[in-house]
Amino acid sequence: MQDGRDIQDGSVNTSPPTCPLCHRPNHCDASAANGRCWCFDVQVPAGLLAQLPEDQRNTACICRECIVSFDEESGHKKTSLA
Repeated sequence: MQDGRDIQDGSVNTSPPTCPLCHRPNHCDASAANGRCWCFDVQVPAGLLAQLPEDQRNTACICRECIVSFDEESGHKKTSLA
């Protein structure tokens, strides 16, 4: 986020609405009444995060589609997406 907090630690109020990789909607729910997002319970592969410039890491949810595609393309174990 803009204030430097990590979106996946549960301490943020909002997230940019688009995936930083594909620029499609990421369906982030961090700004919902309960302040929880599906990404809080997902381990995003380090190789996928490495595709982002360092200043963009942990600032927005990478969408489910990008995570699944990365897992399929890299042969990694499927990420459990709640």
